[in-house]
Amino acid sequence: MKVHLLAALASAALLACGAARADERESLEQLRTTTLGLINALVETGAITRARADELIRAAGPKPAWGDAPRPEGGVAPAPVVRVPYVSETVRKQIRDEVRQDVLAQARSERWTDPARLPDWLDRISLYGDLRVRLQGEKFASDNTPAGAYDLRGQNNADLATRWADLADNGLAAGNTQTGSNMLRLRARLGTEVKVSPDTSADLRIATGSNASATSTNQTLTGNFGKYSLWLDRAVLRTRLAPWLLLQAGRMPPPFEANDGVWDEDLHFDGLALRLQAPDPLGSGPYASVGAFPLQAASHPSRPKASWLFGGQVGINWDVSPRTRLKASAAIYDFDGIEGVRELDSRLDPVLLTPNVNDYAATGYSASLRRKGNTLVRINAPGDTGTTVWGLASRFRPLHLNLGAEVYHFSPLVLRLGVDYLRNTAFDRAEIAARTGLVFGDGRADGWQLRTQIGMAQLKNRGDWSASLAYRLVGSDVMPDGFVDSDFGLGGTNQKGFVLGGNWAFDRNTTAGLKLLTARSLSSPTMRSDSHSFSADVLQADLQVRF
Repeated sequence: MKVHLLAALASAALLACGAARADERESLEQLRTTTLGLINALVETGAITRARADELIRAAGPKPAWGDAPRPEGGVAPAPVVRVPYVSETVRKQIRDEVRQDVLAQARSERWTDPARLPDWLDRISLYGDLRVRLQGEKFASDNTPAGAYDLRGQNNADLATRWADLADNGLAAGNTQTGSNMLRLRARLGTEVKVSPDTSADLRIATGSNASATSTNQTLTGNFGKYSLWLDRAVLRTRLAPWLLLQAGRMPPPFEANDGVWDEDLHFDGLALRLQAPDPLGSGPYASVGAFPLQAASHPSRPKASWLFGGQVGINWDVSPRTRLKASAAIYDFDGIEGVRELDSRLDPVLLTPNVNDYAATGYSASLRRKGNTLVRINAPGDTGTTVWGLASRFRPLHLNLGAEVYHFSPLVLRLGVDYLRNTAFDRAEIAARTGLVFGDGRADGWQLRTQIGMAQLKNRGDWSASLAYRLVGSDVMPDGFVDSDFGLGGTNQKGFVLGGNWAFDRNTTAGLKLLTARSLSSPTMRSDSHSFSADVLQADLQVRF
């Protein structure tokens, strides 16, 4: 009886041990099968190669253990049986996504794409630009006198003078003063900035434009679907000679702090400029700028020297508090050699074989630049009754004073206030009379602007907006009329009026804008006793994207 009981207990123990080993074998087999499945899935996703997978499988092959079948004679073990389980497409996709994320994370952390393997100049080039489509409507006042209804020649052709823009060779006024129009216009600009070194960069930009105008990059869409031209709009080299000294050379944005009440927003300067300012990441503190810019080369015996623009400005940006900044500046601009000079009498100077030359041949102020508003005088040689040659009556040395404030107390809104005053310090009626023979009593040599703006500091995100209102007065001879705002009164000086505008961002860096400019002439455009006034309203609706 005891013998049978012991045998039963031994059999039960052996069965339990066998069952335990069976469970262990089953667990190990399941682990092995899962591992093989993962290895094959990695091969399918491209994470590892088939050769590497085979090495991993061989390394994970079965090892002899207690209870394994004995090796056959010759010492060669039987080939292991590899069981590859079925992996569903859902599991495959999940494994593939997880592996991709792990590989990308490892690539970022270990810098697999080493920047040193790419050309370093790619990291030093940045692109920028904008595209604007504008619908513009122009309307003239009903009491504007038709341009062809008056004769500028007066009683004595030698005393001819005017402030009108469009003039025929015989001195008669031309142009449109009554018929309004609507037009679609396009502006596209694309630029690149190259960081040559931490202290030196090059900035290049091309832009559209109907012609080589200095104050417009707009292309009027009236070309019967033909292609349009691109112009070199900017080409400037900037280098920091010292932490507090910046040199700019080439074709650059205005290097002097000003607004559209002084220079047209599209105007660029050709020449050299220096800016002195203590390093400050916020741009606060005092500064000074100087520059020299050629306008026209000497090309006529009556004009033996070239014409230049020399400018200088001092100012300060003062952070009164973290939410208030004040700005103040004073600038002087000297337009040297653009005033009109009487042509020499060809009978006295044999060098001038042909006194009747193209407009502005004896001045340094190109006729193509002329807008309207400046007082002009006929500068033909004495006794010359042929083609009229026009010259600027006044010299130009405008002084610009500016005072502004930026208030951030209404975050995220910013309130900006500005006052500008302009005066042509070279305007002298006695000097004009001595040089040109012209004596006149009207006209002005001063100007000013009051401007306020409220809205977001920058229109970047959806819902950002800004609105502005300005009152502007620009005397006839305060600035050369070819450099001032080309939209206000359709360009030129001798005007006063309002500018009302607003912009709203309906997408990231994408805005819709509306602007109304209304202007009326100050002094007589014709300088005749039967003078008339000229006024024009301009409405602009814009869609613009920046990048």
